[in-house]
Amino acid sequence: MSDSFVLLWGATSLSEQESAELFSLLTSSERARAASLGQVLSQRYLSGRYLARKLGGDILGEDWTSVIPIARCGECGMDHGAIILEDTDVHISLSSSGEKLVAAGISGRRIGVDIERGYIDDTREVAGRAGTHTVTLGSWCEYEAIVKAMGVGNAVSIDELDPTVVTSQYTVHNATQHERHVLALAVSR
Repeated sequence: MSDSFVLLWGATSLSEQESAELFSLLTSSERARAASLGQVLSQRYLSGRYLARKLGGDILGEDWTSVIPIARCGECGMDHGAIILEDTDVHISLSSSGEKLVAAGISGRRIGVDIERGYIDDTREVAGRAGTHTVTLGSWCEYEAIVKAMGVGNAVSIDELDPTVVTSQYTVHNATQHERHVLALAVSR
């Protein structure tokens, strides 16, 4: 099992050529999900699928057109949430903010990535089980990456994360500034 993860940056919309290349590769589940979303969200979803395939191809050393990302929400059964590549142990996480999209992937481990527009020391108010908390954008991105890697989404609020569990089970790559965006990553041990 490799300790290396791969990051791939993209945009939240596809060119006409990228759309044409991707359309014939979509599974029926992906087509249904894209059709259920409005124009902007559908474009963002398809861009994520395109980037997941490209990243998967890079990790596996295969042509991206042979890679099939699978996502199945444990709660609603819809095609969203944590992604694995069909017939592999490659896990992929996606995040977008504004026009930016990022994919992170690794073999044999769970992974979570988050990107937010702003600066690492910006603050925001977030709701937790015990009330509202003021956190930096960097801390928020780290939280989002952790809950994605855990596979729980926002079912665990920021004040419910047990630091002992997180540090024993996940490697959290501290939030970093990338131009006008903050990025954080978490990988299961």
